[in-house]
Amino acid sequence: QELSYTAWACAKLGYVNKPLLQAIADAALLRIEGLGPQDIANLVWSLAKIGFLALPLMDAMSAQAAARIREFNPQDLANTAWAVANLRLE
Repeated sequence: QELSYTAWACAKLGYVNKPLLQAIADAALLRIEGLGPQDIANLVWSLAKIGFLALPLMDAMSAQAAARIREFNPQDLANTAWAVANLRLE
């Protein structure tokens, strides 16, 4: 949860620090199985908002979202869909 909050804060402030964002992405990738739907949605939204593309993490989060879609509330789904569309991921 702390990872998604840190990424969210960076996005809200427009703070782009590539080493920090890469460290967040790397740590989130290692913990992907333990992230909840809101964490996934917030993290993917935050990275997309500031235009930071971490493909391995985005692939893993997309897979998690697809596998656990019934756990996502409407806001989580909307944020995730917006991020995927914004980054033009397929």
